[in-house]
Amino acid sequence: MRLALEEGRRAGAEGNLAIGSVIVRDGAVIGAGRNTIHTEGDPTNHAEMAAIRDACRALETAALPGTTLYTTVEPCPMCLWAICLAGVEALVIGARHRDIRPPRVHYGTYAVEALLAMTGRRIDIVAGILTDDCIALREAYER
Repeated sequence: MRLALEEGRRAGAEGNLAIGSVIVRDGAVIGAGRNTIHTEGDPTNHAEMAAIRDACRALETAALPGTTLYTTVEPCPMCLWAICLAGVEALVIGARHRDIRPPRVHYGTYAVEALLAMTGRRIDIVAGILTDDCIALREAYER
């Protein structure tokens, strides 16, 4: 998660939402990404999407079995679905959307577990890793 926080700091310093992600397989980072929505002018440039793209390019495949994705803030529905399609097996979340202040009301009561249950997908989820650090980072660069 500390590497994801570093990516998030880069995102914030560049003028984007301070969210970062990394993908790990067998103890090695195979992909990293940060939010670049504002600097790239692309609403799909979320940290998780960038990390997935980076890992897929590095491995020359669209399949990421045996991987864990670490992200500083709970993935949105778009990113969670990309995580599912890529075959990521575990998701480690720093902060939940409901933890961020001001509250992220546009996500309503969304939680990754609810979308997974609705779609019948299964991913191992660990939440609450360096939560205070992830919240502080995200709130420091609120847009």
